[in-house]
Amino acid sequence: MIAEFFKLGVNPGERLSPVQWMSRHVVVPHSARNTQFDSTTAQWMNEPIEEIAKDTNDEIIICAPVGSGKTTLFEALLAWIISENPGPTLVTGQTDKTAKQWAESRLGPMLEAIPSVAKLFPKDRHQKRKTEILFPHMPLFIGGANLTSLQEKSIRWAIADEVWRWKRGMLEEFRRRTHDRWNARRILVSQGGEEGDDFHDAEDLCEKREFSWQCLCGEVHPWDFKNIAFDRETDANGAMLWDRVAKSARLVCPTCSHEYMDDPRIRRALSSGSRYTVTSHGAPGRIAFHYDASAVWWIPWGSLAVEWVKADLDRKAGDTEAMKQFIQKRNARRWTVQGTGATSAEVLACRKDYLRGACPIEPVAITLSADVGQDTSHWTTMAFSENGDSYVLDYGTVTGIDDMIQIAQSQKFKTPDGREVTPIGGLLDSGFNANAVYRACYLSGNFFFPAKGSGANFGSISESVLKEYPTMPLYTVNEFASKVSLFIDRIAKRKSPFLFFPKDSSEEFLSAFMGQKIIVSKKGRKEWRSVAGDHFADSVRLNYACAQQLRKAGAIEFK
Repeated sequence: MIAEFFKLGVNPGERLSPVQWMSRHVVVPHSARNTQFDSTTAQWMNEPIEEIAKDTNDEIIICAPVGSGKTTLFEALLAWIISENPGPTLVTGQTDKTAKQWAESRLGPMLEAIPSVAKLFPKDRHQKRKTEILFPHMPLFIGGANLTSLQEKSIRWAIADEVWRWKRGMLEEFRRRTHDRWNARRILVSQGGEEGDDFHDAEDLCEKREFSWQCLCGEVHPWDFKNIAFDRETDANGAMLWDRVAKSARLVCPTCSHEYMDDPRIRRALSSGSRYTVTSHGAPGRIAFHYDASAVWWIPWGSLAVEWVKADLDRKAGDTEAMKQFIQKRNARRWTVQGTGATSAEVLACRKDYLRGACPIEPVAITLSADVGQDTSHWTTMAFSENGDSYVLDYGTVTGIDDMIQIAQSQKFKTPDGREVTPIGGLLDSGFNANAVYRACYLSGNFFFPAKGSGANFGSISESVLKEYPTMPLYTVNEFASKVSLFIDRIAKRKSPFLFFPKDSSEEFLSAFMGQKIIVSKKGRKEWRSVAGDHFADSVRLNYACAQQLRKAGAIEFK
């Protein structure tokens, strides 16, 4: 028995590189593309795998888009470690539950399907659990990113999954598990996160390498969705022609402007011929690899183009969540909120040469929403152009919530062509007096709908059903994201589509948009500082949320 254990411990392994060994031995029973590991399928994984195997490296980071094989990478890596380069190993996911589900549904069946690994499993069933396998020659631990899982273990191979979701401080606890071993390795695999999180702080310490393709002109460029061109065409009614968007997608060389059509053979040929290029240097022994979804040859560029255009249309309506998801999950980049708020001068710059009560455009929609308070409710009426620009037409206050129905009936405006236009709907904030708001919305005959704020740092707008009024939806609006869109994107940075105020806007109205700033809480969480007198700004945010829902319902279209 001792001799058998000794043989396992000093097993010299096959004289193959890690990628060669995986290609020969690793079975991937859950894969939709290949049931056998194939190094030619995902070329972007080969160099990271070889660098992981080098004892001269301490930390390897892979920032990758979803659906590109990053989970398969460390599953295959675990098989190689167990068979060829054993040592105490820890795999850490976001939570104990998700880690356990992955081990049971994917990792376990894969390891047992590989003969050279299956023969090493312990005979004692008590040494083989879903989240802990005590092989004769090494232990394998699987758990979530929490103090319980990340304490007391001394690890050689530390593998971290989706680190962007981890709570602040857990990554450092993870790093400590290697106890300064000379041959230890930390492997961090994740999609993009947010500026300032632990994952991207770790990435910034590394030498950075970008997966890059070579044009026929000889120039080499990192894979980047920005180099995917496409046409945005609409029909006579302004509806986006999605098939035209998808079919027009092509890759364009930034140097010579040569175009590559969106064909799977072309995509695969370009991806297979790609290589990593160093874009910046970092600390010794630390390397960060990155690639964009446009490099993943089985993802059509046309589908990425459609996804981006939809996100851009949401952004024009004031909802940045889909664009955030695209940047994090497709570009595999960090989501960055640049700036902390709008200055007084930036708010004043939003005034345009039209008067309150006038409609300076031919709108696709007009909305009317209110921030309901204890004694007073503040409302604004806004017009939206076909390109998403928004104009505050009127604003005011009422003392009774039911008075909003009369306001809705009285709001009438003349356009430059002489048409009379009126609001088509709106949202009322139900955060203060929910029952009274529900009643007012019901009495409005589906003109108004209730809405409330969410304190989460993710998401945009969600819909739920009220028990008291089962036919009337309640909308929950993400406050952080909607304030970023209003105060930073539209006012401070003047991003298109633009927001405009009447040139005769009152001081009370304009001051509602001043003083808003992002601060960092004691727990390291970004949040908006509470500002008194911002009710008109809140009603504007509700109008944007209303426009988003109208667009999703097909009632309006933006170009």
